[in-house]
Amino acid sequence: MRDRIVVPTFQRPELLWVCLECLFANPEVKDMDVVIYLDNHTNLPSPPINDCLKVIDRYNSSNLKLVVRKPHSYEGNSYNVLTAYVEAYNDGCEHIFEVEDDILVTSDFFEWQYRQFNKSEDWFAVDRKSVV
Repeated sequence: MRDRIVVPTFQRPELLWVCLECLFANPEVKDMDVVIYLDNHTNLPSPPINDCLKVIDRYNSSNLKLVVRKPHSYEGNSYNVLTAYVEAYNDGCEHIFEVEDDILVTSDFFEWQYRQFNKSEDWFAVDRKSVV
């Protein structure tokens, strides 16, 4: 199964655009699934789905998709992120990377992450094989 990048977002398409520009500057991304998870709180205005679709359409990439959460009453981003992790794990992803919409990764971000995975000592990034 392909590795996955989880990109949680909510009402910030202008940040999402810059985040994706940085992500797609990494050559490793072409072999990963990039899933944008648009949060949807019941007590807030509807998320800008069309604005996010415009951002995604710029990339014309088969490995990029948008998931719009069903409306929920949970505050904050935790529900969106934790649900994304569960979905990625259930899909069999070996490595799951979270890059929030306001994070700008460098062009060597994934190269560095994969080097850490291949070291024998544990690090803050944990791969599927080391989960007990």
